[in-house]
Amino acid sequence: MSKVILHIGAHKTATTTIQNTFAANAAVLRDNGLIYPVFHRGTGHDGLVYSWRSMPKFYALEGGGQVGLRWLAREFGAGPLPVFLSSEEFSRGDPNEACDFEEVRALLEGFAEVEVFLCLRPQWEFLQSAYLEISKLRQPPAPDQLAEMAIQTGMFAGLHADDNRLLDRLETAFRSEEITLLTFEEAVGAPGGILGWMLAHLGLPLQAEDLAPVDGGASNVSIGPLVGWAANALSAPRIARPQQQQMLRASFEARFAGRRCTLFSEAEMERLCWHFDPLNARVAARRQPYQPGFAIPPMRPPEGVLYRDDPAVQAWYAGAQPEQKAAG
Repeated sequence: MSKVILHIGAHKTATTTIQNTFAANAAVLRDNGLIYPVFHRGTGHDGLVYSWRSMPKFYALEGGGQVGLRWLAREFGAGPLPVFLSSEEFSRGDPNEACDFEEVRALLEGFAEVEVFLCLRPQWEFLQSAYLEISKLRQPPAPDQLAEMAIQTGMFAGLHADDNRLLDRLETAFRSEEITLLTFEEAVGAPGGILGWMLAHLGLPLQAEDLAPVDGGASNVSIGPLVGWAANALSAPRIARPQQQQMLRASFEARFAGRRCTLFSEAEMERLCWHFDPLNARVAARRQPYQPGFAIPPMRPPEGVLYRDDPAVQAWYAGAQPEQKAAG
C-alpha cells in the first residue's frame, strides 16, 4: 500500500537536521524501505510550498509546488515504498503565505494513505529560537514585545504560537486519524534523539547511528538566547555581526559555564506559561481519541535557568557594553 508522510515541522524542532541527514542518506533509506526525494536544490522540500509562500527563487520547482506534489503522487503513489516529504514551511500561519491544506490533500490523492506529522515545542523555547533565527536577517522585536505579541495574537513572525490554530487548519483538510503530533521533548529524549524516534516511527530497520551524520548530527544550531539578545541590543539598529556574537559568547561561557538560559525575564516566563499551558492542554485533549496517551507537559523552565533579568546576567551585559564599543 502506498503512503506519503508529510512532515510539516514545526519550525525549530530539528527539521533541518532531519532534512540534511535524510537527504545525505537517501540511498540507505531507500534500501531499507523509505523514499526521501532529493530535489535539485536544498535538502528539504520547501519548493512544494513555493506556490503559496514567498521564498527565494532558489527553492522554486519548475511548474510550482502543485505540479511537484502532483508529480510525486503520480511517480510514487502506485509504488510499494512510503515517501517522506519534509518542509516546516507547510506549517506557516500567515494568511498571506499559508499553504492551502485542502489543495495539498487533494494533490496527494494518488497515495492510498497519508500521514501528516507535526512536532511541537514548548512556546518559550520555540519563541526564543525563532527570535534568534530572525536575528540573522534583521533586528527582532524586544523580548517583552515578542512575548506579548505571541500571547495577544497566537502568532509570531508568521508562525503559529497557539497550536490549536494550526490543528484547526489541518483538520479542515485531513482526517483526524491522518494527523500525528509529537512533543519535541519526547523526540529528543528517545534513543538516538529525534532521528532515532523518526526511524522507529517510520518502522525502518535502522538506528540513528546507521545514518552518516551531517553537521555533527545537529544542523542550523542557534547561538545562546542571552548572547543573541545582548548582541542585538548592542548592535541596534544594525544586525549583530558574527564576530560580535562570538566575543559575547566567549565572555558569557566564561562567566556562566554552560548554564541553561532563556531570552525571557522571570515575569515574562510566568505569563507565557499561564497563557499557553491551558491551550496546550486543549491540543492534547483534542488528540486523545486518535493518539491515546498523548500529552503536552506543562511548560516549566529547567531548574536554575538564567533569566534575562537575573542580576548576574545584567551585570555581565553591563560589563560587555564597553568591551563591544572598544571592539568597534
